[in-house]
Amino acid sequence: MIEPVSSPDAERERRSAAGRNSPQLWHRLLAGGLLLLLALVVIPPFININRFRRSIVHSISDGLGRPVEASAVELEVLPRPGFVLHNLTVGEDPAYGAEPVMTAQTVTAGLRASTLWHARVEIATLHFDAPSVNLVRDTQGHWNFEPLLRNSPALRSRRSSASSRPLPFPYVEATGARVNFKLGPEKLPFSLERADLAVWKESSHEWRLRIKARPVRTDLTVMDAGQIRGEGTLMTGGVLMSSPVRANIEWRRVQLSEISRLVHGEDDGWRGSVDWTAKAQGTLADLWLESDLAVEEFRRAEFVPTGEMDFSAHCKARYVRSNPALDSLQCNAPVGSGQLLLRGSGSSQVNGVELSVGNSSGPVWRMSRNLRQGVSSYSESTEPASCQIELQKVPAQFFLDLLGHIHPGVDGAATASGEVNGQVGCDWQGLETLTAYTGAIRSTDLRLHLAHLDHSLTASPFLLEHSLAENHLSMAASSAAGWKLSPLHVSLGGATPATITGTFTSAGSTLQITGPASLAELAKLAQSLKIPAISGEVQSIRGESQLALSLESIWLPRAGTLAANGGQDVQAAESVQTPQPAEFAASRWTGSVQVRDATMKIASLPDRLQLASARVNVTPDGVEWTDIDGTFAHIPFNGSIWWRTPCATSKMPCARTFSLHTRDLNVDHLQTALSKGQSTSDLLNLINPWTGGAPQLPEISGTLNVDELSAGPISLKNAVLRLRMKGHGADLMAISGKVFGGTISGEQDSPADAAESGEGSMQWGDGAPAYTLHVSLEHIQPDSVAAIWHEHWGGGVADVQIDFKSQGWSAAELAQNASGKFGINWMNGGRAAATGITENFQRWDAKGTFRNRTLVLNRSRMVPLAAAQRGHSLSTGTQSVTGTGTFARVLNLRLAPSGISIAGTLSVPVVKLPGT
Repeated sequence: MIEPVSSPDAERERRSAAGRNSPQLWHRLLAGGLLLLLALVVIPPFININRFRRSIVHSISDGLGRPVEASAVELEVLPRPGFVLHNLTVGEDPAYGAEPVMTAQTVTAGLRASTLWHARVEIATLHFDAPSVNLVRDTQGHWNFEPLLRNSPALRSRRSSASSRPLPFPYVEATGARVNFKLGPEKLPFSLERADLAVWKESSHEWRLRIKARPVRTDLTVMDAGQIRGEGTLMTGGVLMSSPVRANIEWRRVQLSEISRLVHGEDDGWRGSVDWTAKAQGTLADLWLESDLAVEEFRRAEFVPTGEMDFSAHCKARYVRSNPALDSLQCNAPVGSGQLLLRGSGSSQVNGVELSVGNSSGPVWRMSRNLRQGVSSYSESTEPASCQIELQKVPAQFFLDLLGHIHPGVDGAATASGEVNGQVGCDWQGLETLTAYTGAIRSTDLRLHLAHLDHSLTASPFLLEHSLAENHLSMAASSAAGWKLSPLHVSLGGATPATITGTFTSAGSTLQITGPASLAELAKLAQSLKIPAISGEVQSIRGESQLALSLESIWLPRAGTLAANGGQDVQAAESVQTPQPAEFAASRWTGSVQVRDATMKIASLPDRLQLASARVNVTPDGVEWTDIDGTFAHIPFNGSIWWRTPCATSKMPCARTFSLHTRDLNVDHLQTALSKGQSTSDLLNLINPWTGGAPQLPEISGTLNVDELSAGPISLKNAVLRLRMKGHGADLMAISGKVFGGTISGEQDSPADAAESGEGSMQWGDGAPAYTLHVSLEHIQPDSVAAIWHEHWGGGVADVQIDFKSQGWSAAELAQNASGKFGINWMNGGRAAATGITENFQRWDAKGTFRNRTLVLNRSRMVPLAAAQRGHSLSTGTQSVTGTGTFARVLNLRLAPSGISIAGTLSVPVVKLPGT
């Protein structure tokens, strides 16, 4: 067909006419729009929409399939025609309770366009602003939303006639909603808040659901439990339970601490970031479930381990409503080059499957108990449940890392090599009664590498077994029985391997260690395991030992003491009271270690200790070295040393008490050994073994018994010294013994003296060492004292009290700085001078002080005998003696009233009579 071609003039005329008519068209359109807008603004206020409230509510009720009530309705024109309903309530099916399914103060209902030409109100959308929704589950396991789906217009449409065609289901959405969960009439403490929900019908048979919410508890504050997101699809068209369903849900970046608080109401102290996703596909009666779980930086809250630990698991299961049961449960958790497998099935009635081998105080039990609180009207399932756990080539390092992340007592630098395989099976009747619980876990040869050991420890393969098949076996009884460890052989440097047996439970472990061990190997192992029997001040030790030890360990800290923030940088709510930090109970070592032919080097002593034999008894309260037979600096000794464990960290090492005995202790020989072979005859160096150094001594106190203690020419027999040493100080708390034909003693008189230094002390550190001494000498023989200088002072007996203070590095400094006081009571004495003049006295009492190398008699009285034995008497009555005497034994004395003076030295005194 050929179309006519228009001329250029005709085209120009047509365009000119269109231009002339265009303004008129735009004016008409603009005027019409303004009139319509004016009508929309002016007319609605004059319309009493409440007259249509019943029709509107009835329309919503038909769309939801539930009774609906509203207190008031407003018309909304912009941005879309609709209604605003106030105080909307969606009623509940009486079978599920009396509380409404939903309440909302404000609901916006958008109208369908068909409302304009149909004689009824048709709701296209329903928007609920911050509603409260109740999801209820009855005793038969049905949910209250099932009748909504079953009785909805979408499901009735195929059975309805055209004349009674129901209204289409509206697009329902809610923002800022709160979703509560109920079991019958009882409301659970779990809910969802800040929820954004949407339910709509995608097509004639396809329903869609979308949700985004934050899980919370109503009975406590949950800091941040993350956000749950999910969506699902339901295909309808026949029986509801046979309708195909698909669903996806995820819960990401939530902390384990908040999960534990959310699930069972308290912080269990576990830390880590969790990602969880799940999928469901099938029908409501036969549903396949698939889930993935990933945990990063898993650990306990009370300490930060040296490394990070992550793990993941993938699970599949089938839910069959007709049983009802959770069948074909399979979980796979890859662990290094191996894996952990879980298979099981069990009843899911009311409370679901509970899968745990823990004790009655474990988290799974408490979660189940918490879920069941207040719902005693529900009968528990009596259907059997079972599970099987399989370990396939799991690296031994995994278990060592796991222990290092749940208990601080494991050396973070330790590594292990070897594999672990095994199977565990358990059967339940109901949720809490075990009917069978068996298992066996085996390993290959193991090697343990510790930082303090020069080589790795080699262990034989171990076997863990558990077998209980009694009817109605409780979880607590199963936990108490534990897993039995068959004999495990470990080489500890002895002639033969040591043997380890024991029991493992969910609460902790008990191990018995017997057999020979090298002390060097044992000491290094003690550093890694923090055994208190050998403290950190032992620099080295060699020798042999025989072990008979038991170790009791508790996995987790004492309950109820976690900090409110759970060890995370989270600001706690002001209403939350902060408890004290949790503490791990120290491992309890008990038993004994028999030591033979040992050599020890202690940091505070320059020489080594040689132990022919000793027995180390370890109790929960302390450590005691008994039956010690040893040598130090060629000085044999025996006795015991004890200290309490554990002690405060700030006081490490723990304070010790001792009771030691030696037959012969020569201070000169001891000084030579302590000064590393630098022999000296200086008196101060004899009593100050650390001259030229300032070691820190551990806190130690006790009694030293010496048959004969000698220091130069002075000998003390049957000596008993009670000492206290710590840091840069040594206190002589008490002293007793026989010396100079008499006794020496000194002891605190009352408890008030406990703060004092005792009868003597020595302090050293920065500067010259300082000394104090408070002793009493009773019934000594003055001539025995004079024998030190090869002199003769006369007979009789004397009592002497001395308070002495001084400081310095040498005997000369000691004498120069000496000060104090003394008292003498000399009975039946006498002095024969070179002049032939003899003075025999019945009693001589003297008190004085000494300073600057000089003794000063402040008060002295001499009572002579009735008559002189021979020669000339120095006095004829009681005389007062005053004057001085130097440390060089130079005399300057005067007797009154006789006026006699005595000069010279003690060895050669010069007596001057009055008038001579």
